[in-house]
Amino acid sequence: AVMTRLLAAPAPAQTRPAQPAAGGSAGTVQALTALLEELLEIDGVEPEDNFFALGGDSIIAVQMAARANAQGLALAPAMVFE
Repeated sequence: AVMTRLLAAPAPAQTRPAQPAAGGSAGTVQALTALLEELLEIDGVEPEDNFFALGGDSIIAVQMAARANAQGLALAPAMVFE
C-alpha cells in the first residue's frame, strides 16, 4: 500500500486565483492602508497598489501582520503578499 502511494501520480496543485483577494469593510481597508503607509513611510497607498512595488518585503509583511493583529485584525504575513 505504501509503495502504491509512492508511485501514484501527484495530486494536482490547488490553483490560486489570478486576481488578488478583494473585499473587507471600508474601515478594515483604511486601517490596513494606514499601517502600510506608516511602515513604508509613504502616503497615498491605494488598495490595488503592488506591495513589492511600494517597497514592501517579508520583514514589512511580518511587521504589518503583527500590528494588524494587535488592532484585532486577523492578518497573516502571507496574506499581505496577496
